[in-house]
Amino acid sequence: MQCQIDDGNLYSYGLATEITQCMVTLWVVVMILVVSVGLVIELVDPMQDIVWDVAPPWGGIFAVLFTFVLLLLFSNMYPSFRISDSGITVQVCLLWWVFVPWEHVEDIRSISLPSSQTRLVIARTLTPIHRLIGLLYGSTLKPAFRISRGLKGYNEAVRMIEEKIGKGP
Repeated sequence: MQCQIDDGNLYSYGLATEITQCMVTLWVVVMILVVSVGLVIELVDPMQDIVWDVAPPWGGIFAVLFTFVLLLLFSNMYPSFRISDSGITVQVCLLWWVFVPWEHVEDIRSISLPSSQTRLVIARTLTPIHRLIGLLYGSTLKPAFRISRGLKGYNEAVRMIEEKIGKGP
């Protein structure tokens, strides 16, 4: 797994999708901070029963971890990516890109979701959160990322991936 950005064709979703992802990310970060502050208050002064009357401190720790996983999942629902002759470079977070060589791209599948045609690109190497995406959308434990119709250049991207992995014409 390399963290480089190559000079391939960039495929991304519109500005509205990016703004929505940023808003969801900001909301999740705020939630993590609120619960974290509650944990610090409880650890510093356990006699204060402000936050933890309902849930014990370990519940707050679980909430922070769960919210962090949701943040990663939501930030990877509509990833931008670059296609080059050597492989696909997928944007995992704002400044983090993961390179997947063509030898590690296993399949591109159609999945049916309400009101959109979506493809799932399955790879051997991505991040652990992409395994969750593969499980949710493709019933596979292999890492995957989604490509939906809202992607600028959707048809070209699907065609290029299919050609590179040997599924296209």
